[in-house]
Amino acid sequence: MRKAAYQLLAHGIGVLSALLARLLLPTEVKNLQRRIHGLTLLSPLDVNLTQALIAGEDHRFLFHRGVDPIGIARAIIRTLGGRLEGASTLEQQLVRTLLRDYRISFRRKAREALIA
Repeated sequence: MRKAAYQLLAHGIGVLSALLARLLLPTEVKNLQRRIHGLTLLSPLDVNLTQALIAGEDHRFLFHRGVDPIGIARAIIRTLGGRLEGASTLEQQLVRTLLRDYRISFRRKAREALIA
């Protein structure tokens, strides 16, 4: 039951952020889509590598659409407690890498979440 509720929440956040990104950042989204489509895809032999990456970096990867509400809540709580922590999903890490924007700021993180 909790898993289904999480999936519904994460899916809703993902759909909402995708719509907002297309409205607020249309040029960035289109440029990133072009760059992503130009990337070399992994061969089928690299399935184990892909699964290991997902398991190590974003174990809820299959349940959200680029934004992980549980990760965000955890990061906020720990940051308020004095320990700076991120909540980037693999999608957000890809966006950050493609944009080459590594500043530590709420604005960058929000933009990443929208585009992811």
